Amino acid sequence: MSYHRWVDVPSEQITDAIARRFITGDGVTIGRFELKQGCELAIRPAGDSGGQEAIEGTVTMEPAFGIPALLSLKRSPRYPDAR
Repeated sequence: MSYHRWVDVPSEQITDAIARRFITGDGVTIGRFELKQGCELAIRPAGDSGGQEAIEGTVTMEPAFGIPALLSLKRSPRYPDAR
């Protein structure tokens, strides 16, 4: 068994606001995605045709599954203390 620390795993910049790190072993991959402080990544649930709340952001791809998403640099009123 090997032990790894996330700080020792190289980071790959996906966009200015999203980075990712991966550790791969025998038959398993573990990933960590990091958002710049104050960012949110909004993903529409499958089968949802639209919500009540409009979200402003940049169209991007969610890095783990490659599905469309919005990257917002505005702090959410739902989670004002998120870091």
